[in-house]
Amino acid sequence: MRLRIGFLSNARLGRTVAERLRKKIAATKSPTGEAVTVSIGITDNTDHPDNLKILLERADIALYKAKNQGRNRTVIETSLKINVLA
Repeated sequence: MRLRIGFLSNARLGRTVAERLRKKIAATKSPTGEAVTVSIGITDNTDHPDNLKILLERADIALYKAKNQGRNRTVIETSLKINVLA
C-alpha cells in the first residue's frame, strides 16, 4: 500500500512524522494477536521540487530499501544520501 501524507517542510520533519506513525503501528496487535509493522520510504524535494514522478520514484526506492533491510523501519532518500532509521 502506498500512502502519500503530503509535503512537509523538510525531510527531518517527515522523519519525525513517519517514526511516530511507525511506532504507533508497531504497538498495535492484529485481531489474531500478530504484530503489525510498517516500512516507510521518505524523500525530499530539494533538487526536484516540481517533479512528482521523480519524488515518488525516490520514495518508492526508499520504501523497498526499508523492506529489504528488515522491515519495520523508515528510510529517507535525499538528493545527497540515504538515511536508515530502525
